[in-house]
Amino acid sequence: MAAMLVRAYELAAGKPAGTGNVPAFKDEQQVSGWAQTVVQQAVFTRLMQGKGAGKFAPGSLTTREEAIQAIYNLLQLTNQE
Repeated sequence: MAAMLVRAYELAAGKPAGTGNVPAFKDEQQVSGWAQTVVQQAVFTRLMQGKGAGKFAPGSLTTREEAIQAIYNLLQLTNQE
């Protein structure tokens, strides 16, 4: 989901998603190597924030509420609400 959100953000915003200092997740070693930068971009741009308790939970299922919040964040950040 993070990869799709970041790609949609970059397309809608017309610029690459940034990276910077983001909090380390306790389970960041479970994020696939190809997705580590994308997860950092999703958190840095405030598209996603993780599941709580300092975890990103990359293998967990996404709830409807989480999906709605992520899409809402995307629309807010790209002024397409």
